[in-house]
Amino acid sequence: MTLAAILGWFGTGLQAVSFLFRNPKVLRMLQAFAALVWLSYGALIEAPPVMVANVIVASLAFYSIWRDRLAHTPSLSPEKAS
Repeated sequence: MTLAAILGWFGTGLQAVSFLFRNPKVLRMLQAFAALVWLSYGALIEAPPVMVANVIVASLAFYSIWRDRLAHTPSLSPEKAS
């Protein structure tokens, strides 16, 4: 089995398993990691559509993790500190 095939199947497995998690943060982290694995796969097989799609997926997953983290971080503004 080639490295590309291993990465493809590993990415597929990660993506499938991610749907078993109920915690949105874990789900997004796993999906982001799976997209990075798929990005590597796309690079190895020289498939720009696979690469672009997974850059988009990984970016959106990381953005949503970052956005949720900001939403749960207490504000340091003076109004909230009192």
